[in-house]
Amino acid sequence: MATRCQRKFSDLGPILLLLCVIATGCGSSVKTYPVSGKIEVEGGGSPKQGTVIFSNDKGTAQGIIQSDGSFKLTTDKPDDGAPEGTYKVIVMGTVPLDYKNPDNKPLVDKKFEALETTTLSVKIEPKENSVTLKVTPPTGK
Repeated sequence: MATRCQRKFSDLGPILLLLCVIATGCGSSVKTYPVSGKIEVEGGGSPKQGTVIFSNDKGTAQGIIQSDGSFKLTTDKPDDGAPEGTYKVIVMGTVPLDYKNPDNKPLVDKKFEALETTTLSVKIEPKENSVTLKVTPPTGK
């Protein structure tokens, strides 16, 4: 006959197992598809560094903008891409600070830096995806 203490611990078995699975993770169950792209600024040029973020109600994927304006998206593992779906896209692009020219101006309009104001939208399909994000320069205010 099990003691009261033994019964309490045996009742915790399924809960402890669930907590272990949650704590260690079991990998992403969502299939991702490769996504690479480039950011082009109207009138020429591209951000030389920064971040691009794809977001929808199921999650986000992000990429680091390279010196040529290109990026590759990451969801769980580096450069694994993004799950299929339609995403709003924000671009936080910058130009490296040039101490010889302290009047550097941002290349990308601020409206592309927030989900509430961005006009960029991309559909990721179940294949290798290549996208070009066309943005406008900041408006002169």
